[in-house]
Amino acid sequence: MDKLENYIIVSLETTGLNHLVDEILKIEAIRIENGNIVDTFKEFIKPKFEIPKEASRINGITFEDVKNSPSIEDVLDKFKNFRKKGDILVAYNAEFVSKFIGFNFKRYKNSIFSHEFIDLLSLVRYIYKNIPSYNLKYVATYLKIDSTNKDKTIICYEILKNLKNKIGDNQEKIFNGSECIIKYLDEKKLKKLNKDSGYKKEVKKKWLLIILTFLVVFLGCIFINRNSNEKILEMKYGTSFDGKIAPQISDGKIKLEITANVPDGAILETTLVGYKGKEPTFNVQNIVIKDGKGEFIADISDWNHGYLSAMAMFRFNSDEIIQPKNIKALYGEHGEKMEGVFIQENHLKGYNGILKYKQIPYPSYEVLRAENKDNFNYIIINTFKDVPKSIVNDIQILELTNYSIRINIVVGDGWYNLSLSQKEKLVTQLSLAFKELAVKNYQAANNENVVVFFMSKSGNEVAAPKVFGGYEIK
Repeated sequence: MDKLENYIIVSLETTGLNHLVDEILKIEAIRIENGNIVDTFKEFIKPKFEIPKEASRINGITFEDVKNSPSIEDVLDKFKNFRKKGDILVAYNAEFVSKFIGFNFKRYKNSIFSHEFIDLLSLVRYIYKNIPSYNLKYVATYLKIDSTNKDKTIICYEILKNLKNKIGDNQEKIFNGSECIIKYLDEKKLKKLNKDSGYKKEVKKKWLLIILTFLVVFLGCIFINRNSNEKILEMKYGTSFDGKIAPQISDGKIKLEITANVPDGAILETTLVGYKGKEPTFNVQNIVIKDGKGEFIADISDWNHGYLSAMAMFRFNSDEIIQPKNIKALYGEHGEKMEGVFIQENHLKGYNGILKYKQIPYPSYEVLRAENKDNFNYIIINTFKDVPKSIVNDIQILELTNYSIRINIVVGDGWYNLSLSQKEKLVTQLSLAFKELAVKNYQAANNENVVVFFMSKSGNEVAAPKVFGGYEIK
């Protein structure tokens, strides 16, 4: 069976990344038969809670857009009728899509959503290993696919057509009884093999001995000199890769100061990721290290406010970035001699060095916190407004520092009727939800900076966090 001839591509828009807390705003699908689009499905959904501003900035969907749309229950029924028994579903990040759809079918329809998925993201990652980003729009641009004003399902369809040409006759190895499509790819067919070429010189026999003698002496000198240089570099720098990225933001510009324990001339491919409007944007620069430092400077004045991320890759598996000979002599042709905690295996059986800075607040954490404070309070109130007052009577939000927050959940009389295991489950679920919402809305730097206490109406603690995790029920 050709799984790339008959299938359904599915795409979602949601209010966030957590399928347990966030909601689906749109389900979009197209049916492919014999390689052609034969049917489409697109339904917007009216959420039960307000849409976060950050979600609207990313997906472009506001509450006004969906206030007259059908409920999630109705749309799930329509989507169920759109599918056919035995359909193969394709999604870009299938884990994300399947979790949201599966959880919502269970929650609202009390039914099990069971389907075979092909993860297009994993397939792209395997076949195209040298892409700076695997964002859907970026991949389309990389493959020279015009994504302007196109739905995500159409973009996926065109990407999959491109991949089908790469895969060729290897579908059985990829899909036959495997949950990991990467595992069964025929790597030999997908790699472009470089063939060595050379030329031969005819040498007269009487000069052969002289030439060979000269070469032996000459190469011996090179080997001794090269070996000495390698030893000097290895003694000075070692083969254990280490470094860091230090960001500075001022007046709409960002400077990333990169430090790395590598010789002069080493090249670090540095990528800055953020958003412009609804679309992700990237700035990629090749930074040459000198005296252990390199500098990345970019104008981000027209980028969205929010968290940026940066990554500097010391690569040995790129056709575009060729490390100098002295660097390869120290770390190996493909980085196979490299060691340390900041390395990652590449597809050439060597290693790349990777430095990351996951959350760079732009323009500053203080600005982001102030901009999103009212929205956070609104989300907290509306997210938990349907929780019975007998369980959660009130929610109090207290700021401890500029980077941390304390939340007091005042329990109702129904708390005292719960068993110990029910209380433990409740405090764990609620504290996790509050932590994620606080970090997501820039009210705390990370989960460790969110403290959730459960209080009685009289102000006494009924459940408090332990030093090493978990809660003490009092």
